Amino acid sequence: MLFESGTLNSNSWIISELVFDPGPDFNYHAHTRTQLNPNKFRFHYWKRLLSVLIDARNFAYAHFVLDAGARVVVYEWGGPDHGDGTEDTPFWTHPNHWKNGKHFLGKTPLYLLVLTLLEDEEEEEEEEEEEEESEEEEKQEEEEESEEEDEEEEEEEPHLCLSLLRRIVEEARARKCLHWGGNVNHRVFGSEGGFDDPCKSSALGIACGCLHPQVVEDLVSTGVFILSPLSHPSEAREVRSDISHSIHAMLKSLWEHRRGEALCKKILKKLEGVGADLRAVIEDGHTALSKACLYRAADVALFLQKKGTSHFRHTLRPKVPLIEFLTRLVIEMHISLARSLLNASADPNEEGVVSEYNRFFRVTPLQLVSEDVHSPSSLALFTALIEKGARCPLSARHCAATTAAAAAALLTHAAAEGSVGSAVAVQRPVVEGSAAAAAVGAVTFCDVSPLAAMSRQRIQMFPFVCSLSERGQIQTCLELLVGMTTPKCGRFNRRYSAWTDEAQSLATRLLG
Repeated sequence: MLFESGTLNSNSWIISELVFDPGPDFNYHAHTRTQLNPNKFRFHYWKRLLSVLIDARNFAYAHFVLDAGARVVVYEWGGPDHGDGTEDTPFWTHPNHWKNGKHFLGKTPLYLLVLTLLEDEEEEEEEEEEEEESEEEEKQEEEEESEEEDEEEEEEEPHLCLSLLRRIVEEARARKCLHWGGNVNHRVFGSEGGFDDPCKSSALGIACGCLHPQVVEDLVSTGVFILSPLSHPSEAREVRSDISHSIHAMLKSLWEHRRGEALCKKILKKLEGVGADLRAVIEDGHTALSKACLYRAADVALFLQKKGTSHFRHTLRPKVPLIEFLTRLVIEMHISLARSLLNASADPNEEGVVSEYNRFFRVTPLQLVSEDVHSPSSLALFTALIEKGARCPLSARHCAATTAAAAAALLTHAAAEGSVGSAVAVQRPVVEGSAAAAAVGAVTFCDVSPLAAMSRQRIQMFPFVCSLSERGQIQTCLELLVGMTTPKCGRFNRRYSAWTDEAQSLATRLLG
């Protein structure tokens, strides 16, 4: 009747409200100076009729509204006043206390339907856990009987929901908004911190980030993520980018879901089945393998490694899996992953980029490990790197290998030009930069390390960078390592007093 009278149409806007539930830990006193009344904390926002119906799980009427021409290319927006001169408290002011709904900028009906599916999956999992824990057989039998009575009604709702999902996905694809990224708050992925900046994520990214294989399967089963040779190049780029960013959103969410690695592997298998490129590099320089190492997802990293994902990268700020693993290292827990990466041909001398206080430095795995070699596990990893070929830039072996490689390259070039008999003078390549005197000839800062030369005070904060000695000579991290074990080093010696003779012998071996 509302449609017939013109009161409502398929694209009507409905005002909605988030309920503020402070909970027992909310500090009311801290907000008195801002003259905010906790009882009036509220946030209003606008949403389309289609979204309201999905939120209410009225999927049958949502089908009707779609038939009447409801648009899927619109999203929620909000923040109106109340008509009495007062305004809403911004919903991001107290993000942990808005209990109903997960409003975010860019939330389309498709996002809302995916979140609804996720909530249904979580409710089913909780019910299954409760049934498993229940020890009363009679109560279980009563629940089973009630479930059988309502079986027909329960089967109808998932069917309508999945058919609605297919319709909205197809419509979003036609309207070119399927891969839109909404500003999703991290609490949608299970983070309780509330201080992380929102991240761009698509509907697939939300399903992956929440670690729900079934919802990912529902989205993939629509067929819109499967490319064919006839697919338009722009559409193919969007699909590949959406899948890659969704995988990275999932890997990042593992930081909050430490038991979710098994679910993550299931999702990776499903996405791989539709042609996901697990070697893809996204804008931040990460591959799936390096991102898994960064967030200490050891099982997922081993899974990706077995899939043959590359250790190499082609970006200005390379994210090397071994480097990313060592930046957040708990060696005692995950030394097996480091050994596995090395056994899988990871280059122990490959440089990667790390950041400290918004500055970026190029380092090798050995430099990171030598920063904190004071436990048996650390020494074991230090030894493993050396055994796999890790070398100091000023070591005799490294210089000899560099000279031999340069000589071989020149001889090969000369042979190609037909002048093998002529004498070839082999010299070390000249690197631009200010030179300084050192024990092994004239070197430059670039010869020692790509890092900038640091003062002695800087080395106390970041022991893995190179430094200038009191005589103006360049010192590498390993020369410092040897010096730190001597009585002359004061506070360094006290800090590393637990070092053993093994650490000294390893450092001397590496420098030699």
